[in-house]
Amino acid sequence: MLPQDVLDIISVFSGRYNVIQTLSPRIFHKFYTKHISLVYGQVQSGKTSMIIKLIQQSQMQCVLIIQNSLLVLQQYIQRFKDNGVSFQTVRDTHFHAKVIIVMNNPSQFQKFLAFKRPKFALFMDEADLTQHNPLVSLSTNHFHITATPFKYPQMFNHIIRIDAPNNYYGIERVQLLPKTYIDKDTDFLPIIQDFTTNSGGILLINQFSAISDMNAAALHLSNKCDLRIVVLSTVKKLYFKGRSTTIRLDNIQSIVDSLPYKHIIIIANRMANRGLSFTSTDFKRHITHQVFGDFNNITSFLQKSRIFGVYNDTPTLKLFLPPNRIKLALSYIHKVQTFS
Repeated sequence: MLPQDVLDIISVFSGRYNVIQTLSPRIFHKFYTKHISLVYGQVQSGKTSMIIKLIQQSQMQCVLIIQNSLLVLQQYIQRFKDNGVSFQTVRDTHFHAKVIIVMNNPSQFQKFLAFKRPKFALFMDEADLTQHNPLVSLSTNHFHITATPFKYPQMFNHIIRIDAPNNYYGIERVQLLPKTYIDKDTDFLPIIQDFTTNSGGILLINQFSAISDMNAAALHLSNKCDLRIVVLSTVKKLYFKGRSTTIRLDNIQSIVDSLPYKHIIIIANRMANRGLSFTSTDFKRHITHQVFGDFNNITSFLQKSRIFGVYNDTPTLKLFLPPNRIKLALSYIHKVQTFS
């Protein structure tokens, strides 16, 4: 057996966390001191790319906690595949990949805790939702990733800011327009008329909270306009000319790709929130118009604004809001710019 001093030199010279952990536990605890990092970037400005970059740079295996959404899970699976990152879910029985994806629910946490696991770095996507979990105390380092840290406690010893590219369209580059009403209901027809005058895109309606209202609106609008209308809920449906069919695809990009039309309407609620991108696979078709319901704070507004994103086609983007919320939304521009 070599003297501990020699083992210490060998382990440090290797630079690998698992070698240091095995040969020099004392140095390991000094070498891998716990860091708490905030990763901040505006909504849909490149946070997933930064997560992938940090995971690839990590010498440890990584755990990524995502919100409790199968659509979000499918998006991450595709991104990891595209970037050559080995991954697994808690359906497996042991920790063998570079990153394990854990959905933010008690059942997934229980399955993960049953693993025999090494030291790991913890990444919490949408951290203002996912930060309270039983894995935090087990991790060596953890990263809190969010676009809305405005009420976050000051607990970080490192902040990583993601610079939005020049072709990023955020709150300051989107037209905030008042929607009109017929009685107390949103008048969608002028919005649809404006939407169909552009060269193509997606109109997202996320003002309804009840699935029955989403389907009723889709049925009504499908009789008024010659467009395909997708309802995203537990049962995904496609409406056209007063008839509906079930959609059996499991991610948004596949649904958009399956509809080769210039203009598509998507009606959603929970499935049009945090972390979901509404584009075709080639990113050429994306949201150009969005219709909002009510909101009361900056976090709710920004996370529901799926119209924000990185676009190469210099689009004109329009966000239709209740008239009494225009001033409130405009006040958020300064707050976002100040934090960035």
